[in-house]
Amino acid sequence: MSKIMQKRQLNIPENLKGKHLKAYLSIGNKLIKDERYSSAFLSGSILFGKYGLFSDLDIIALTKPKYNYSQTIYGYISDTFYELFIYSQKKIEESFKKGDYHDMNMLGFGYCMFGDEKDFKKIKQTAKKLFLKGPLKADYKKLKYAKYLLWDKCCDISDIIETDPNLALSMMHNTIWEGLTIFYNQKRVWFPKRKRVLESLIKVDPTLCKKFSLLLKANNLKPNKRFKLFKAAMNHIIKPHNISKSFTWKRKIT
Repeated sequence: MSKIMQKRQLNIPENLKGKHLKAYLSIGNKLIKDERYSSAFLSGSILFGKYGLFSDLDIIALTKPKYNYSQTIYGYISDTFYELFIYSQKKIEESFKKGDYHDMNMLGFGYCMFGDEKDFKKIKQTAKKLFLKGPLKADYKKLKYAKYLLWDKCCDISDIIETDPNLALSMMHNTIWEGLTIFYNQKRVWFPKRKRVLESLIKVDPTLCKKFSLLLKANNLKPNKRFKLFKAAMNHIIKPHNISKSFTWKRKIT
């Protein structure tokens, strides 16, 4: 092992405890001894103290210039699940161009486990800037077409809500998330993890958050009443269009 490798030390977040700390130390010490990696970062809810017993470790490791590859490793250690994302500088830049905001968030706001952050200062600044900027502005025609497809699926659900309520409810569940994806896209806000949706919606659009919350709490209602709450949320997303009214999509034939 080189003298430079021997000098590297593993930084330890103050909030990590128990099995999570044990897993962090195990993974961190393996990475720090591997000459392929120049630095590593911890991210995710576990970094900010919003984690529970079953929370996983999200780690991104950056390779030295001569190792140009990317890899994702999933594992289980010390009763803790972890995801390790490995990138070279070239590969992480490609990830940013593709709009992978998870990578942007991890690297831009992550906790440095080891390595000299000055070496990757430019990459970190780019990641943070792109993440805060949000998604690119949605193309108007593509956005309208996406809303049309959402409207069409809602109409299909309306057609079977009385005759096949179980299938309708299943379709509603999938369509809800498609609708929220469209909503976040037009708002130019990154789509959060599903467990953080309400936490995000209350900041982005309190009105939709209220409608979505009512829908989530409607498990005990009859299908047709749940559908009314579903329509209210979807109408908010596809406005100025409405599920109960005609939505004509015209596409030029080339």
